[in-house]
Amino acid sequence: MNFLKHITKQFRLFFIMSVSTVFLFGCQGVEFTTAGVEGTSTGPSTPGEPNEPPTLSRFEMFASGRTQTAESKAIDILVVVDNSRSMVHEQKIIADQFDQFVSYIEDADYRIGVITTDVLSQGKENTPGYYGNLDRIGDNGSLYISPQSSNPRLLFKQAIEREEAITCTNNINCATFYEKPLLAMMMAVDKRHSVNRGFFRQDAELVILTLTDEDEQKTAEEQMNNSRLPTANDVLSRIDFHFGQEKKVTAFSISVLPGDKECLDIQKGGSISGASEYGEAVVSLSRATRGLSFDICDTNYGQKLSTMSEFMSKRLRFDSITLEHEPVEGSLVVEIQNTQQPILWNYENGTIYLFPTPDEGTIVNYSYLKEKEDLQD
Repeated sequence: MNFLKHITKQFRLFFIMSVSTVFLFGCQGVEFTTAGVEGTSTGPSTPGEPNEPPTLSRFEMFASGRTQTAESKAIDILVVVDNSRSMVHEQKIIADQFDQFVSYIEDADYRIGVITTDVLSQGKENTPGYYGNLDRIGDNGSLYISPQSSNPRLLFKQAIEREEAITCTNNINCATFYEKPLLAMMMAVDKRHSVNRGFFRQDAELVILTLTDEDEQKTAEEQMNNSRLPTANDVLSRIDFHFGQEKKVTAFSISVLPGDKECLDIQKGGSISGASEYGEAVVSLSRATRGLSFDICDTNYGQKLSTMSEFMSKRLRFDSITLEHEPVEGSLVVEIQNTQQPILWNYENGTIYLFPTPDEGTIVNYSYLKEKEDLQD
């Protein structure tokens, strides 16, 4: 569940007990003992029945905790590369920036897979990189680059610099001029159990990075039929369909930012067909996922990729904790250590939600009463 959905809910305030320790008590309209263990709800009883608190003999204390690290979660990074001839220059610059791209996540459990914006070239339906098929960019033709790859830097460079863009001459050996980055993303996700099996992980964060000087394009036939192009909502709905709404998605884009006419003219001048478009659709996806969008004409791509990497590292950190058991109402105690960051929390449906996301090194301890195992049905 997207944690931001919970921001508007009432959060419990915290009490600072020392410089480095914060104790947070879930109030919930109930009373606690000084130890925060025996307190239970004495709310309304069934008419005609005594209003008695549960006896301690039925319950036992459970305690656990987590430490915030940059490697708290896995991350799958889907890179969508515009492989048209006009993108050769941009591909070359980005291809040499692998170190910046992983600068903040190099110790994380990441996977980097690459597809292109081409889903139309005839005869390429089963070709790696096309039609949402992940390119075979890893060791021994694997689908992704990971920290365990033999030479991640070289593999990344080879995957981003597209041969079809470099060798394209007089419309021979060229990718399609009708880029479809959003459709390619949807096709890649649709193939998670077929040709792309092994890349997408159910429990991993999903990051999508699009590099293009175009937008979602209509073919002449689609224009004639007034066909509807995919939108950011379509992409997110497709991801929800395959992974569920709990999936966290962040989209980044490097494109012609909407309204930047100077950049648009520059990109058109470098295109064989004289074509380039504002990246309306890819920017919309970045906004919808609270990601970042960058100007393709500002070729300081190293800094951009480093910024993305830092952003990803923050998203890898946990902002919620699912409890192992159903706590007795009013017995939950949360303790935050090793931080001076003000943190609010809310408990709902078996999960503690934290806001803002705890900084790296923060320790979150929690305890509560639960029913004894031998008394459970």
